[in-house]
Amino acid sequence: MDLKNPQLIREKIINFLKTKGPSLPIHVSRETGLSMIFASAFLSELAADNNVKISIMKVGGSPLYLIPGQEEQLEKFYTYLPGKEREAFLLLKEKKVLEDIKLEPAIRVALRNIKDFAFPLIPRLQERMLFWKFHSLPIEQASPIIENMIKLKQEIKQEAVIQKQETKIEAEFSKPEIKQEIKIIAEKPKEEIKITQETELKIEPIFDKTPAKKAKSQPEDFLNEIKTFLTLKNISIISTEYYDKKEVLAKIRINSEDCLLFAFNKKRINEKELIKAYKKSLPYNLPYIIVIQDVISKKMKEFIDASKSLKGIETLHKKEQ
Repeated sequence: MDLKNPQLIREKIINFLKTKGPSLPIHVSRETGLSMIFASAFLSELAADNNVKISIMKVGGSPLYLIPGQEEQLEKFYTYLPGKEREAFLLLKEKKVLEDIKLEPAIRVALRNIKDFAFPLIPRLQERMLFWKFHSLPIEQASPIIENMIKLKQEIKQEAVIQKQETKIEAEFSKPEIKQEIKIIAEKPKEEIKITQETELKIEPIFDKTPAKKAKSQPEDFLNEIKTFLTLKNISIISTEYYDKKEVLAKIRINSEDCLLFAFNKKRINEKELIKAYKKSLPYNLPYIIVIQDVISKKMKEFIDASKSLKGIETLHKKEQ
């Protein structure tokens, strides 16, 4: 596609997302004929202008891009959520509203991580209470559900207080010296307990600023992320030569051509790492590609372009050895 007409590219990306729904940069790249770098750049620009939204959840290490109003379509990607987050998603989708304090700690943490689907709500009450609503449930429907949950909780507390008072009265009544006095008290009509709502229960969205503890990453996590990335690009892995938390080296096949893949679990790489990858590729005698977490810096792109055009270096005055 002609990069000289960026407005046309933006319109084509928006129309594609309107038709296909939430998509990965690789899908946009294929549709527009842009490279992954340029497709990601245009998507970031559209997101900055609020024409496109970016999901919190990731598929193969990349977020999904969608048009505002397509949030409900993100649900079809829930299988890409980690175990506990997937469990929290299904529980919240079933119940629609959950009270945070009644949940097991792992689910409470998971709900804080699935911000695409779980929205926190706090009633304006003296006692701080936190609830979660499913993203597609309107606030107008969530409010009465939460009101009923609060009233039920208050009634249970009140019943416990009454039970405690009755037990105390029974204990005092068993004493002979005050039996008659307690009997008179007990025969008095019970005071009616009223639970009134002085003001309308107002529920407003809040965001818990307490950072959730991240699970400790394993070496296989980054390897699996790379495998997912290659699958989405229809690239097959011949063999995995080496991997750890920070780097993956593998033999791959692209359009019947064997290559090496160097994947770095970092946003940027420098010239030193580029040269290191080149040296590692020499024994294999194969072309190679490099994958990083973010876009290539302008400086690195210029370095690569300069290397491609360089045929050799000669000296005017060769020194004798």
